[in-house]
Amino acid sequence: KVSTVFPGRVDTEFFDIYPERPPKGQMLSPKDLADYIVTVAEQKPLKRHVVRALNIGKRIRNMLR
Repeated sequence: KVSTVFPGRVDTEFFDIYPERPPKGQMLSPKDLADYIVTVAEQKPLKRHVVRALNIGKRIRNMLR
């Protein structure tokens, strides 16, 4: 079984670099996202967990600009 989470917009400092920050109503809170991931993980314990951040290099470069 595989569970994949693509949360989209999460209200973090990542959006501080954008000229126009998305409205709060269109973003998830970090706590809500964390609670969801924990809920999914608790439903059926897995033998192996893999966490992978997509495009992390690009995100770090954008933050350093």
